[in-house]
Amino acid sequence: MEYLRTIPKVIAATDNDVSGNELAQAIREQLPKAVWVRPVAKDWNEDLLARLRQQQNQKQKNRGIARSPVPVA
Repeated sequence: MEYLRTIPKVIAATDNDVSGNELAQAIREQLPKAVWVRPVAKDWNEDLLARLRQQQNQKQKNRGIARSPVPVA
C-alpha cells in the first residue's frame, strides 16, 4: 500500500454496483487522493458493448444516407 501512495495519480475503476461501491470506499480510505470512475452500465464490459452497439448503429445510419448524383454538364 505504501508503494501506491507514491504514485501521483491512482484511478480506481470499479463496477457500478454494491460491491464496486464498497471497494471504492475501501480504496478512498487508504488512498484519499485516488480518483474513482465507474461505468454507466452495471460493469465495464456492458458499458463497452453498449458503446460498440451505438457505433455500429451510427455506421449503418451513415451508410443509408442517399447521396445526390453529381450533375453532368
